[in-house]
Order: sequence, then C-alpha cells, then structure tokens
Amino acid sequence: MDSVDKLAKAFGVVVLIMLLANLQTESALAVPFDIDCGGQADIDTDPATLVVCTAVLAGAINDLTVVLEIDDPAGTPYVSDLEIILTDDSTGTSAVLYTGGEVWLPDSYMDATFDDTAGAPAPTSGDVVGTFLPVDALAAFVGVELSGDWTLSLHDDFLPGEGLDLISWRLVGDYLPEPSTALLVSVGLLGIAVAGRRRSLY
Repeated sequence: MDSVDKLAKAFGVVVLIMLLANLQTESALAVPFDIDCGGQADIDTDPATLVVCTAVLAGAINDLTVVLEIDDPAGTPYVSDLEIILTDDSTGTSAVLYTGGEVWLPDSYMDATFDDTAGAPAPTSGDVVGTFLPVDALAAFVGVELSGDWTLSLHDDFLPGEGLDLISWRLVGDYLPEPSTALLVSVGLLGIAVAGRRRSLY
C-alpha cells in the first residue's frame, strides 16, 4: 500500500470515527439558528389569532427556545389575558408557552424567552420579562424537522379586543442540517473505497 492509499484510507477512517462520535453526542453537529418571525397587530382575540412563521433551514431540531415581545403601544397592555401555543404544522406537535391568570390588574406586557433550561415558570400576572419555563416542555420539538410552517396561537377569551400587538417573535436554537450526516458518511466511505480500489489494481 503506497502513501496515497494510506492517506485515503486513514482519512476515511478518521471521518467515520468523527461521525460515530458526533452521533453519540448530536449537539456536536448542531448549527445555531435565529429565525425572525415578524409581528402582528391586534392579537388578543377570541377565537385565537394564528401567526405563521416559515422556516427554510432543513434539518432536525436539537434545541429550541421561543422569544416573544407583546405590548399595547397605544394603550394598556394585558398580556395576562393570553394563552400562547406554538405548533409545528408539519407534525401537529404543540407546546403551550404561556397561560395568563386572566386578572383585572396590574397592566402587563411581555418581553420573554421561553426555554426548558430556565429556572422558573412565567408569572401569570404583571410584566413577563426575562427567561422562563414554558408550560409544556419545548423538548417535544427535538428531532422535528425545522423547515416548514410554525404557527403561534394567541388566544384571549377573557376580555378580547383590547389592542395587544405581537411586536416580534423568534425561533432560536440549534439544529442538525440534513446534508451533514450523509456527506460525512459518503466522504468516509469514498476514502476507504479509493484505497481499496487502488490496492486491487496492483
């Protein structure tokens, strides 16, 4: 076996070992994403307002957090009236992010990140500012395809129509891009095959 054969085979073996190691700890292959889903006016409605965000990145979700800003710039915000649900339209998988206490006072707005690693759930009255546990774990979306439509449902059946606006919302986390595994396997097998074929020619 000449030096080219040895190099090709060694490269293939190394790539396959790296692949197996990465499959043992999937986060090693994970790529961050931060998808800006825009906003929507007048979202405190009954029936719910549905706001759709389309993701174009293809691959399986490894970790997901949701960032929401909700306010009433022209009046008095009452975020505590809302129930907020995230749904992956392709699978129907859903998670409740927040359920307010439907209280008269105090005024409340939201600038929050919902994350499974947070230390506490969101308050059900008053301002919701900071990082909080969602009502349902976002781990339900691990392994779900990132690309496609995601729907945020915002429902106010207490006192709807007070003028709350979804200022912005984002899907943030990391995912395993579809081509990565196939590419690593192909490169690894190609390196070994080249070495084997070269040997057969001599």
